[in-house]
Amino acid sequence: MTGRIKMYNEQKGFGFIIGDDGKDRFFHISNVKSVDLPSIGLLVEFESQENGKGLMAANVNVKAKTEKKHGTFIQFGDVRVKLSNVKNYGISQDYYQYEKVFRVWYNESTSKLGKLFNIKYEFDWEFADKYERLYCNSEREKKIKAGECYSYVYAEKDQAYSYEGNNLIFAKEPGIYKSNIRRSCLGDIVDLPEDYLYVTTYQGDNYKFRVNNGDFDIYKKLEELDSALCN
Repeated sequence: MTGRIKMYNEQKGFGFIIGDDGKDRFFHISNVKSVDLPSIGLLVEFESQENGKGLMAANVNVKAKTEKKHGTFIQFGDVRVKLSNVKNYGISQDYYQYEKVFRVWYNESTSKLGKLFNIKYEFDWEFADKYERLYCNSEREKKIKAGECYSYVYAEKDQAYSYEGNNLIFAKEPGIYKSNIRRSCLGDIVDLPEDYLYVTTYQGDNYKFRVNNGDFDIYKKLEELDSALCN
């Protein structure tokens, strides 16, 4: 069976091989039968075995080193990591607080109550299937829990979205705005899963890059890591 060395600890003499079937297998330096020593990214041939602890590779034959197809480092925004230092990586999820965003619209008031109090416009709202990230322990979160905060609303182009005092304001472009016509409540806060890319190193670094980090696509970085370390 063939595969590539995904991780190798030279000091302790053990590592993992990812086989062509996508499964990881443990190996020890004593299982290496070739003259060439193991190193991350090298192509190997081995016999797949299984013991009480899981899959392992026996009779590992490290093929001769070939010309490198990838650089020595990989860049994550402003973080630069040496590929040979990468111990583990992958995609996982955390839960974060988000606040519901509502769509608000206005109509000219035709009700008797509106005419009585000279109300020119009446409004209504609905959940717009949008969310705005809410940071824990932020002033906004505290105000929502205290019932002192107003919702975010979403406006289509040329639709009214908010009042400023008694003045009706119209949105020029679609977007998310803070509105003082609908008071936020605890029910507007939801916990939603969010992917992140994690990268750990042998030096003890533990990086987490959120899917909405704005600097790079975490899924493309995962493919870049796979290409550099596993292909």
